[in-house]
Amino acid sequence: MNKILLFILITVVLMPQVQAQNCAKIDSLNRMWRLVKDKDIKAEINTLNALVYEYSRDHQGKAAFLAKQALEMAKKAKYDKGVADALMNNGFIEYQELHHAKTAIADYQKALKIYKNLQDKQSIMKALEAIADFYYRLGDETSYKNALSTYEQVLDYKKQAKDIAGISRISEKLGELYSHLGQYKKAEAILHKAMENEDFLGENSNTARLLLGLYAYIDKLQNQAKGESSKNNMSLYIIIGLGALILVLLVALIYLLTQRNKTPEVLNTDTKKDSETINQ
Repeated sequence: MNKILLFILITVVLMPQVQAQNCAKIDSLNRMWRLVKDKDIKAEINTLNALVYEYSRDHQGKAAFLAKQALEMAKKAKYDKGVADALMNNGFIEYQELHHAKTAIADYQKALKIYKNLQDKQSIMKALEAIADFYYRLGDETSYKNALSTYEQVLDYKKQAKDIAGISRISEKLGELYSHLGQYKKAEAILHKAMENEDFLGENSNTARLLLGLYAYIDKLQNQAKGESSKNNMSLYIIIGLGALILVLLVALIYLLTQRNKTPEVLNTDTKKDSETINQ
């Protein structure tokens, strides 16, 4: 109950402040856009892309319209960075709807290709993470695998940049994905590293600890299940072995009894043959 009241209090107090800050940014960017319009094409495109990002939070329709305008302007000006940023904005707008997944991912990948040509590592990381996030949202096994491989690329860039907080955050996502794919040992290993990074940074995030506890419990259950299965299999093998032994003994017994019954008959037959021979 206290948590609910706290959440309501935070929402009531902070939401108006966040909205006010967003409005202030939009007003500031609009003023800047008017100042640079028709004077500095790159500055105009950059400002427009920044404006689209702010609008995309609460004004999807206007954001989508301005994003297309920024993309057309950037293409016309042959301003690659502006094109890539506009594509990222387009992808982010499409990201709000899962049924637009193909369009969003295609926009992100086009932007990624441009950023790679520009050797813009920060933007490369941003594009890769956006692609991975979208794959994660789709929630099927193939998408989880795509998300996993893409997050691993992000992790490599984070390591190169020595971004410990980023490494920890991406490691947690990788741990979650490994668990979704049933690879709990890998999930535990990478979450241990994430937890070490959080401790190093003095962060109070308990995500890695909670996930580790969950995966350890799952692992325990799996081992118990394997143990019980192994015991059941051993019992089954013993029963099969005893059954086979009894069958062999039974066949041997039948054979001996048959042979015993045949012996008098053979003797009688031989005696008759001898008698006939003597008589002749």
